[in-house]
Amino acid sequence: MVVDGRGLPLRILITPGQAGDNPQLLPLLDGIRVARLGPGRPRVRPEAVIADKAYSHTSARQALRTRRAAWCHSSTWRVRTR
Repeated sequence: MVVDGRGLPLRILITPGQAGDNPQLLPLLDGIRVARLGPGRPRVRPEAVIADKAYSHTSARQALRTRRAAWCHSSTWRVRTR
């Protein structure tokens, strides 16, 4: 599942229970389309991906680098509250 910064789902991908998480990262990100407020093509590249340890494999991080998306481990990410 991919959600935006407010926790709203952008895309859901269902796989068999024994399937690994890491191979599904790129197909999941490929399906993201976020409409713009006005004219223009939809956004398809996230600025950052916050994920757990399952997605920290070198291949996943390299794929995110080629897409110019930052990767952040979920244990180091904090929600800002005021």
